[in-house]
Amino acid sequence: MKEMNGNGDAWDEVMEHFKRLEEASKKIKVDNGYISIHVENDYHYEIPLQECETVWGAIEWLHHLTEKTWMNEEMLWYIGGLMSAHAKDAHAKSMKPKTGHPHQDNGL
Repeated sequence: MKEMNGNGDAWDEVMEHFKRLEEASKKIKVDNGYISIHVENDYHYEIPLQECETVWGAIEWLHHLTEKTWMNEEMLWYIGGLMSAHAKDAHAKSMKPKTGHPHQDNGL
């Protein structure tokens, strides 16, 4: 991590990072089974959430997005979080108890 010097460069970088995260949260939404990214004007780039339910699927999409000129690091982190949350929910819904007892979380 950079040390703070007299002109506050590190502080400015941190504030810029949080500004980009806030912008990402405004541009990126989950809608009808897709991650929808508002790129510019009326153009939306969509990622099917069903393709992001595995680690491999999410990595392929995130890698693909790094090639986009409009993508930044904060948007990638935000999208990765949405993919992870969706995959967790999809996995939980697919879990069926083997007995008549409800699933007990063992903490793992």
